[in-house]
Amino acid sequence: MFLFLQFLIVGFDEMATAALEVGEFGMSFFVLACYMTVLVTAGINGNKWWAAALLKRGFTREDTIQASNKDAALALYVNELENRSDS
Repeated sequence: MFLFLQFLIVGFDEMATAALEVGEFGMSFFVLACYMTVLVTAGINGNKWWAAALLKRGFTREDTIQASNKDAALALYVNELENRSDS
């Protein structure tokens, strides 16, 4: 769906560029608004969509860890598992 919207916006962008050449700014604003809406929606929901896709593929949710990146999160998780097994 996201990819389809991207292609649709590219098509509208061509029309907006042609309209802009003749001084019609409304179409350009419409395309920009649509494009920004798609990007913001993907930015807000991207991690949720990724998590849902992983769960569908059979992964399980073990824990939630706040970290600066994926590698740091994995290191913290492994450290936590080691601390649990030592107890």
